[in-house]
Amino acid sequence: MTLSVTPITPVFGARITGVDITQPLDDATFVEIRAAFDEHLILLFSDQPMTDETQITFSERFGRLEGSRGANPGAGTAFARQSNLDIKTGEVIPADDRRMFYQKANMLWHADSSFKETPSLCSVLTARIVPPEGGATELASTRAAYNSLSDVEKSEIEDLVVEYDLSYSRGLVGFEFTEKE
Repeated sequence: MTLSVTPITPVFGARITGVDITQPLDDATFVEIRAAFDEHLILLFSDQPMTDETQITFSERFGRLEGSRGANPGAGTAFARQSNLDIKTGEVIPADDRRMFYQKANMLWHADSSFKETPSLCSVLTARIVPPEGGATELASTRAAYNSLSDVEKSEIEDLVVEYDLSYSRGLVGFEFTEKE
């Protein structure tokens, strides 16, 4: 089967078929995937049952993984785990645990790693257990938003600098930072 790229919307996102990303990829196939990512920003691979190991292997094709620390439920692993389950024990994390405040804050609009001096290239997300309805994952493209601006609007914001404060956004859900975070 040949890799196929089908746009999902006119401005960003594409569905990729004809490739099994749970298996090692040859360089030529990854070059096609990376070109699709550069063009469409969001790639959807359906019916690709990922394990931790296959997700790490695929993710590493995009570059060095960041890892996570602090109150992130995946701290100390290659994952920024978005779950209410403890990554080591599989037990439900109590609602008043600091790790759950981290999870609650992720329900706000955000860009992964945007607060870092060198932001990440991308995030590789997998849905391992999908609820019958809901889910609440929504995506937006700042590139598409910028491209939709008029020349006048672009000139008005040309010299602006955006400053992001992780402690402010996390504080909106009651998360308090410690010195080491």
